[in-house]
Amino acid sequence: MTDPTELPTHAQRIQRQQSITRLADQITELAAHLDAGEYRFLVLLERFCREKAWETLGLGSCVQWLNWRCGMSPGVAREKIRVARALPDLPRISKLFSAGQISYSKVRAMTRVATPQNEDALLMVALHGTASHVEKQVQLYRRVKRIEALKKENERHDHRELSWRIDEDGYWIFQGRFTPEQGAAIKQALDPKGILNPGKVLPPA
Repeated sequence: MTDPTELPTHAQRIQRQQSITRLADQITELAAHLDAGEYRFLVLLERFCREKAWETLGLGSCVQWLNWRCGMSPGVAREKIRVARALPDLPRISKLFSAGQISYSKVRAMTRVATPQNEDALLMVALHGTASHVEKQVQLYRRVKRIEALKKENERHDHRELSWRIDEDGYWIFQGRFTPEQGAAIKQALDPKGILNPGKVLPPA
């Protein structure tokens, strides 16, 4: 049996709890500094990419440079570059990220779908949930976008039409409505040299 005299006193338990609280605060404060530092790193990386600085150093890509100088695997390097290039167009996410209020993991997930129009909705999840919650929100957003894209494509398909008639001289007259891709293909087939303007009559064969 445990000797009652070996059990921690109330004061000792309070002291231990305070010590753990201070330790936790130090960890979370450092994590915020790391996230702010990650933001600064990505800002510099975006400039490095934009100026194609790796070419001056005789390398073929920024991925190669990150692998060489920063020890990143190619997959990690490509992801860092993707996020770095996305941040300039996302002012709200960038502001909170730079202050260490959201983590790189959350930012990495959000930048897969984030736009200036949906930043606030994504940040609501990021500020009140975990990185896993953000990932799930991004997956849901992508699923919704796929459904919307499929619906739009079906509508485009339904709106296609083609009619024709033969006039009194025996000429065939066609009238149709096609998707942009179909219209371009038909235009290329009828006018491969690109000499016709819309509505212009085809020259004799």
